[in-house]
Amino acid sequence: MKSTLKIFTFLFISILCSSISLDAQKTSFNDVMRVKLRNMGPIIKDKQVNGYYLFYKVDKVDRKTNSYKLQILDQNLESIATKKINDTKYLYLLEGSYNGNAIMLKFYDSKERIVKYKMYDPNGELITSKSQELTKMEASLLLGPSFNEDDILKNDVRAIEGKGFVDYIATKGKGNGYSIRFFADTKGAKNWKKGSNIEEKGFKMASFVTYNDEMLISSLIKKKNAISRDMDFFIMGHDLATGKKLFEKSLTNNKYKLQIMSGYQTDEGFVLIGTYFGKDEKVLKAKSTGMVALKVDKEGNLNDEKYVKWSEMGKFVETNSKDRIKGLGHVYFHRFVQMEDGKIYGIGESYKKAASGVGIAAAALGGNASLSKMVIEDMLIFEFSSDFNLEDVHVFDKGKSNFQLPQGASMASPHLLATYLDLYGAFDYDFTQEAKDGSYFIVGYTDFKRVKGEKNGFVFGTISNADGEFNQDDISLKTDATNIRVYPAKNGHVLFAEYFRKAKKMDLRIEKLNF
Repeated sequence: MKSTLKIFTFLFISILCSSISLDAQKTSFNDVMRVKLRNMGPIIKDKQVNGYYLFYKVDKVDRKTNSYKLQILDQNLESIATKKINDTKYLYLLEGSYNGNAIMLKFYDSKERIVKYKMYDPNGELITSKSQELTKMEASLLLGPSFNEDDILKNDVRAIEGKGFVDYIATKGKGNGYSIRFFADTKGAKNWKKGSNIEEKGFKMASFVTYNDEMLISSLIKKKNAISRDMDFFIMGHDLATGKKLFEKSLTNNKYKLQIMSGYQTDEGFVLIGTYFGKDEKVLKAKSTGMVALKVDKEGNLNDEKYVKWSEMGKFVETNSKDRIKGLGHVYFHRFVQMEDGKIYGIGESYKKAASGVGIAAAALGGNASLSKMVIEDMLIFEFSSDFNLEDVHVFDKGKSNFQLPQGASMASPHLLATYLDLYGAFDYDFTQEAKDGSYFIVGYTDFKRVKGEKNGFVFGTISNADGEFNQDDISLKTDATNIRVYPAKNGHVLFAEYFRKAKKMDLRIEKLNF
């Protein structure tokens, strides 16, 4: 399904001449020549959408230079600021992020192989600009095996509210490593860069987990080399003000290996959530035993561990002999949300491996395609108590979508394959909206709905939880537009971005959700 919608999963707007007509909660852009929906995103503060940023091409200055425009809108789509920017014609916006004080845009210059970070204030004024040159191998790690504007890997600049932004980049020296860059948004604060030693052999990969006012928490994976099937997991803490590494701790105990995927801060420190494996298992091929929640204090000490086996799902849903939900397979968790009553909800999506007719046909003709595909199915929400006891599993029906695996990928573990799917935007999950006071959340996803007696078509589905009650609804995406994309909006609303190719126009409109 998402492959069908690929052309508007990522956003790039190329506009030769732009004129804007504004009305409350609706905006139209005229003379829009081409749309790639990566160059737009929400401005989120305190879990609430306060506006949107757009970055697009407006003109060609000369043979090597284009003129671009940064447009900032408020939550009602009224224009706040516009800034014109001249830069190389080889510039691609990888992503953007907002931290309450500033907007960070991460670009890639495909000719020079340079990553550019440009930070702007809410009025579109440039605060700072930094760049990092990449080797050919590092560029491939950033963008995927072949650079394609429609197929850039998911990047992840993280907003550190009131402080700045942090980004993780894979590096290549004698081994595979990582670089963590922090960009402060206030005058006098320190930018810093930390990472693995490029002279060391082996494989190391770091990723964002969570943060508080003083500390950044990252997950770290280590392997002897890139092709090893065994790996070890760690957590790291860095001082946000200086970049000093405060700790690096192994997540292997006398029984299990723990892999952290998500987390959030508490008054005492952090709660980190992930999966766990047998201590001696080869993680690249093994199936995880279940989920784990760790309580970590502000010094990085592990104070408590809570394990939930996948077999416990059998109390709430039918499972098979392999402790998978019957008919659905594995679960990939996109988000964890904690409510005002302390309950924790894990928002997941089911997936399983299946034979690929396309791959088998290609192989029969002498091609090198994989014989396997991933089938992505229903949405699932795991309900936990405040101390991480599993209390229920809620399954929400959704149509199937398929993702063709590359050759050799089918040999990897289910969780590693799910991470690969997420990098390429293959899941149907779009985003989660949360109330600032923790009273409700809304999950948004794309679905292909088959209705007897009616024309099948794409819908934007929602799952809401308010006052402990779930509600599932959908909004038809049937439209005369060439492409359509949905973004989070102000409380209880979503934004529809519609592109009309013949009219060379893009409409933005906000609609209220039922929940």
